[in-house]
Formats: sequence, structure tokens, C-alpha cells
Amino acid sequence: MTIISATVLLIMGYLFFRTEHLNVKWDKVAQFFTFMCFLMMVRHAITGGKSPGLANVYPWEYTLVWWEDLVFSFPILLAMNKWGRNKWTISLAVVLSLLFGSGHIYHGIVGAAVSCIYPFFISYRYSKKTSLGTVMVCHVMYDLMLFYSVRVLM
Repeated sequence: MTIISATVLLIMGYLFFRTEHLNVKWDKVAQFFTFMCFLMMVRHAITGGKSPGLANVYPWEYTLVWWEDLVFSFPILLAMNKWGRNKWTISLAVVLSLLFGSGHIYHGIVGAAVSCIYPFFISYRYSKKTSLGTVMVCHVMYDLMLFYSVRVLM
């Protein structure tokens, strides 16, 4: 386990300090955050403000979405940057998006279906304009807002 943790820390350090992928562009956070707030309002309208499972999660656990983006969105970004859009990279995006959505089944069927669009249509596309680090920060902020808004509505 220690070897895995050390490897992950080395990879994160390399990505943060040696590439542009994980740099956070704070001026772009507000734009993305506004979009995520809109998505949250749509989600509450669809689900009636209820999201099964969200009330049973501790707020600190939402910091784990940083790793979620790294596992599901970063491979899409790397593959598309290196090989462009072809049948293999699109297939990778579809598979990772479906896996990402299935991990959100605790939000209910609608939440899982909406979550399927996140890795490619939101995270990848927006990270091309800014950076994946910016998207990761916004994702954490969105999930925390969703958590607290569900708590207020319940």
C-alpha cells in the first residue's frame, strides 16, 4: 500500500509541477462554477431537491472527487491530446463515462445518468480550455454545494 501511495504522490507532483494539466486557473473557476450552479438547479428541479445517499456522506469525503477526476477524466484528456479523436479514444471516453456514472448510482437513476456526461462533455471539454486542475477544484465545490443544499431542503 505504501508503494502505491508513494507512486500516486510522485505522479501528482510531476503533473502539478511539470505540466499544465493540474494548474488551477482561478479566473476561470467563477465561470465554471456558475455553470455548475445551473446544473445543480436543474438537478434539484428534476429530483425535487432529494438526492438519495447524499445526506449520509461526510463533507470531507467530497474531497475524494479530486481523485475521481484524475482516474476518469485525465486518461481521456491524455489520450485525446496524444492520439486525437478516433474510435479507440472515443471508446475510452464512453467506457470511462459509463463507469463514472455507475459509481454515482447512489444519486438514483437520474443522477447516475446525468453523471455519465461529466467526464467527457464537461470535464474533458472544459479542461481543454483551462486545465484539469481548475475542473477538479470546481467539481469539489459543486459537490459540497449540492451536499449542503440537499441538507437544507431535506
